[in-house]
Amino acid sequence: MYKVKFVVAILFITLIGNELLTAQNAISSPYSRFGFGELNSTSLSAARSMGGVGIGFRNKGVINPTNPASFTNIDTLSFAFEVGASGRYSKLKSNSASQSDFKGNFDYVVGQFPLCRWAGMSFGMLPYSAVGYDYSIEKKLPANTAQNPTAKDYVFSQSYEGEGGINQIFVGAAAKPIKCLSVGVNFYYLFGNIDHYRESVLTSETGHTAFQSSNLHIKDFRFRYGIQYFQPINEKNEIVVGAVYENRSKVNGDYKFISCLSLVSADTVNTSYGFEFPEMLGFGVCYIFDKKLTLAFDYSLTKWSGARYYGVRDSLKNESKFTFGAEYLPDLYGKKFYQRMRYRVGATYTDSYISKIDDYAKITATVGVGLPVRHNTSYLNIGFEYGHFGALSSSVDALKENYYKLSLGIVLVERWFMKRQIK
Repeated sequence: MYKVKFVVAILFITLIGNELLTAQNAISSPYSRFGFGELNSTSLSAARSMGGVGIGFRNKGVINPTNPASFTNIDTLSFAFEVGASGRYSKLKSNSASQSDFKGNFDYVVGQFPLCRWAGMSFGMLPYSAVGYDYSIEKKLPANTAQNPTAKDYVFSQSYEGEGGINQIFVGAAAKPIKCLSVGVNFYYLFGNIDHYRESVLTSETGHTAFQSSNLHIKDFRFRYGIQYFQPINEKNEIVVGAVYENRSKVNGDYKFISCLSLVSADTVNTSYGFEFPEMLGFGVCYIFDKKLTLAFDYSLTKWSGARYYGVRDSLKNESKFTFGAEYLPDLYGKKFYQRMRYRVGATYTDSYISKIDDYAKITATVGVGLPVRHNTSYLNIGFEYGHFGALSSSVDALKENYYKLSLGIVLVERWFMKRQIK
């Protein structure tokens, strides 16, 4: 019977995944114009409410694709399944204007199951990056300046528009070679399209326009390797230490560029520009007290400066990410519903890979709850996230973005691998 259920689950995940793969990643952020767009977290609903921790995070009630070594931490009789969605309200602000927008998105679908007592496996579909922006600016070039050496003032407007993103299908497996050590690997297949459009119009004249468009089409794969060491300190305390690694790899895909000036015939370039996914290394530690309080901290370094982007290295900068998260469970078997709820909080600081702004950073704060259903084995996770993009220095005249994000995740855990006995 459990084999039939397993096949049904695979088909269900595939059907839902097709919707994810054909849909565009819903986002509205001018900062997604740079690089591969706004990079998405690999953490799911519970860990997202804890800031996005995952490298050292190890919890039987949580699927954790961030570190594939965590896949061994599952009940050997259970199959776990999770889907997630979110809505995001963004507010953009500069010294001269402001704008707001709301986007909703289906985020992910993931499953996990045991292979044997010492091995587990996970698979699913996750977004890697998202691109979505549409804005314009107007500039004036005064006469007799370096930019405009003529005797006449010129005014021009620039419009920017972009859409698309990169999705990824993953399959991961983990094993415990010894009692307190788990190692794992994720295999990712990445694909998607990223389109950028740019138009400049000299508004003080007629017939003077410039238009550029580009399309990057990606079909590639990569690996992530993970390890976790977990050791009880005493009867009530346990510590987990983890690490993940991704090697730098060439991006397989096609790049097309079109340029047009004042309605003159366009120049088209269709070539395999040099793009690379960067090398990444991350460390994490997690402390669990009495199976009630969990404290976790992650640090990761992604070496974007060493990866080729448009055939050039150092066009992007290295990204460091610091993440802290906590979860508190008053009583797993408490009589009151609120005693069995999981309370979560977290924060992140990321100095993004965008090289156009020196002190650009992303800061987020998160809170959330896990509502137990079906004998405390399954959960409805609700999370709220506040985020800030932009230059930290108030003296910098740059666009700043604040957003508020509501996330929902449904985690279902079923005992499928238990043989029935009839007496």
